[in-house]
Amino acid sequence: SGTIPTCTSTVDAGADVALSCATSTASLTGTGMPGGAASGLTAMTYEWCTHDGNITAGATSTNATVDMPGTYVFYVTDANGYTAFDVVEVAPACQAILQVKVLLQGPYDAGTAMMNADLQSANLIPNSDPYGLGITTSNANLTAGTGGDAIVDWVLIELRDSANPSTVAAQTAGLVQRDGDIISASGEVMLNIIAPASGNYHVVVRHRNHLGVMSNNTVAVN
Repeated sequence: SGTIPTCTSTVDAGADVALSCATSTASLTGTGMPGGAASGLTAMTYEWCTHDGNITAGATSTNATVDMPGTYVFYVTDANGYTAFDVVEVAPACQAILQVKVLLQGPYDAGTAMMNADLQSANLIPNSDPYGLGITTSNANLTAGTGGDAIVDWVLIELRDSANPSTVAAQTAGLVQRDGDIISASGEVMLNIIAPASGNYHVVVRHRNHLGVMSNNTVAVN
């Protein structure tokens, strides 16, 4: 019977990085070997993989170029077939933090100068956004608010191109409260939305049963 060697991995995918508004790509550099420095093996194969990002170059080398945020995995396999990996995160660029307010005509009550929260009272607000973005929230977030902070419904928030407002540059979904404040699905007062590049954008709010509304002035994202 043989002895199973102990292999200590030294594979490193590098530090987490963030895309920049000034450039849409990031460079990832991986190092190391599956069996550690003591293995003495120099014939290595490399591979970068991702399920939610995009690799534009260097997928089978130590240096890869990516152009989307996501989780990237760096695999190293030595001549004996030992494989080890490490993970690096690439954060998004041009993240706009918005504080948006809107009043929907349908549920608006002129007597209170707020909207009613009938959907919340009847537990009819879904946990997933109705706009197909895959954004979800918890029952606690839907029912915790009271008074002016009670949830009315989901709304869709968009960034529109300043030169051609019919072009949608980015989208996210949030929850509008009775007083008109729009909060994130996680309950944060500020909304985070990822723009494709720095620049000026119109802000649009849409609801499934109302006409959309767009800001007259643009907001700067940089």
